[in-house]
Amino acid sequence: MKSYIANTTMDIPYYKVVNALVKAQYDIYSSDVNPHVYNIYAFSENMEGSPLLGLRLLRLLRDYQKANQKDPYIDIQQIIDYFSGMLVDQTVTVNWLGKLLAAGLCQSYDHTVKTINRAQRLEISTSGLHHYRWGTRSFDYLLAMMEVTPIADLAYYDELHVLFKDPPDRTWREKIETFGHYLISQDEQLCKVPQHETYATQAELSSRLKRFTGWVDTRQP
Repeated sequence: MKSYIANTTMDIPYYKVVNALVKAQYDIYSSDVNPHVYNIYAFSENMEGSPLLGLRLLRLLRDYQKANQKDPYIDIQQIIDYFSGMLVDQTVTVNWLGKLLAAGLCQSYDHTVKTINRAQRLEISTSGLHHYRWGTRSFDYLLAMMEVTPIADLAYYDELHVLFKDPPDRTWREKIETFGHYLISQDEQLCKVPQHETYATQAELSSRLKRFTGWVDTRQP
């Protein structure tokens, strides 16, 4: 900000900008001190469902917004029905939607409504778009969230624990691959994407994340 205001030619690496936004003045991300940045993979330790469900919900809201620019708000029941087709329980879908709404990553048709039980129609917010982009294409965001995301699989936890013992500049790529493989494998167990054109963008999201994290189908944790 000082560089911009002073109109200097200082070149600040993008990863430093992202880390400043995500971690603020700390070495690790903390939701308690950063009220505008959220862990899209896990809003809390006790949330059920795929760790990629937040991104999948944002993708649906984003797709609906782009396809219906005159009326970008989608009915919550439509969202529930859509994810029921992916074998996601209604309670899980509503719980995640509630977290997205409370975090401001989506907004109700009535902008004063901040709780999911009072909302009827939702639209993705600007903050939601930023979190979607971070969660699908920012190595720095993914690495920051990896440090605070609960790992439900012991094999992946042990592998990451070993990687954290080495200097970060030597293991960051391996961490991304391991954490990405964990997210995707959990998602494939808990969320089944039908082979139907209605779910084409959800399948594309899976493919994007695999490319992004360096997925290898034959890899064993």
